[in-house]
Amino acid sequence: MKNLLIVLLLITTFNLKAQQGFVMLNQNKIEFANQGKAYKLFDDYLNPVWNELVDEGMIVSYSMMTHLWGDEWNLNYMIVAESHEAFLKAWSEGFRRIRSTMPQEKWDELMSYTLEHKDNLYSLRHHYSGN
Repeated sequence: MKNLLIVLLLITTFNLKAQQGFVMLNQNKIEFANQGKAYKLFDDYLNPVWNELVDEGMIVSYSMMTHLWGDEWNLNYMIVAESHEAFLKAWSEGFRRIRSTMPQEKWDELMSYTLEHKDNLYSLRHHYSGN
């Protein structure tokens, strides 16, 4: 049992040293007829907050991805943070700010356009952003 614990500790330590960050990918299925309205709500209320958190150094980067061709996940966003802990802190702060500035009726409107969503959490094993 002691040997198993040591092996698990070594594997965990190796994996943590190999990671170069943390990524959260949120994917949403938005009704096609309401895509433009949902994108505008993101532009008005969510994107500015995540951009602020980048500027403040809480997260490494933020991206919103939409498409005209592809699968049904048509409003997606990605947050890159230095660690899982940094992401959790930024996630909490980001939604605190979003909910304090976004009127409830606008939040409800966005939720009404969202047919389904999923969150994916990834350890970033390699990331290069240039010099």
